[in-house]
Amino acid sequence: MPQLRRLHIGIVGLCGGNAICGTCHIYVRNDQLDTLPEPDEFEEARLAVLQNRRPNSRLTCQLPTVDGLEITVAVRAKHVPPVG
Repeated sequence: MPQLRRLHIGIVGLCGGNAICGTCHIYVRNDQLDTLPEPDEFEEARLAVLQNRRPNSRLTCQLPTVDGLEITVAVRAKHVPPVG
């Protein structure tokens, strides 16, 4: 996430990497999903309430840096409900 924020491509990361805001929501290329660790319970809880979630949705704040990972930045909804 920090690397992507510097590129000014739509990754905000308001919560500082705590998987609670969803402002770093991306779509990972389907054939690369298996190279990533499974979402933990916190990431899964945030993804579950995002209106534009897809099967290949992830939060960049929860991903390791992966060379060659191809992503699309998800368009943010105007209101992202809190988790919990």
